[in-house]
Amino acid sequence: MFSVRPIGRGECIVSEALTAKPETRASSVGRNLMLSFIILGFIVALGIWTYERTIWNWLIRLALLFCISILFVLTAYMFRPVRFLNDMPWYDTSHYREIIFFLVMLTGMVSSTLSRAIKDRRQEIARLKKSGSQFETPGLVIDRWDLLHPFLFSLVTFGGLLSQIEDQLFSLASVTLSFQTGFFWQTVLKGK
Repeated sequence: MFSVRPIGRGECIVSEALTAKPETRASSVGRNLMLSFIILGFIVALGIWTYERTIWNWLIRLALLFCISILFVLTAYMFRPVRFLNDMPWYDTSHYREIIFFLVMLTGMVSSTLSRAIKDRRQEIARLKKSGSQFETPGLVIDRWDLLHPFLFSLVTFGGLLSQIEDQLFSLASVTLSFQTGFFWQTVLKGK
């Protein structure tokens, strides 16, 4: 980041970041971006760990998840990219756009797992109807490992998504593509 401070009539002081070589500024921005992704990833992992503590009271887990969410937002705000003299909205700047696409893709992965559970439930109901006996309608059965399985491949899938989106601005088409990439994550991996 750089700043310009006026010190008198027609004079100003420009900080060192502005006068630094472009390679130094670019590597500094790259390091900050990488550090922000590492810290935000750690916070997300902490949130998942908290969610998995089923022996804790649900109210305590909810309160901790709320605090972790606030920590995530504050950290994302702290590491927001430098705004230059342009009129781009915050969600079109580099690392916010990627985070939004990644979260939409993860939502697609969860939707895929729910869709598969609904199909399995329908097959179970059809099987029970075919048997001819009375039965209680079964509920959705979602194993947490089935839910976790797509997340193991989320970075590889996200790489495929980023190669498609490249530097496009935030739009309905790019959000839809992110969701579809998450929903059809197995197809994306087969294509790689």
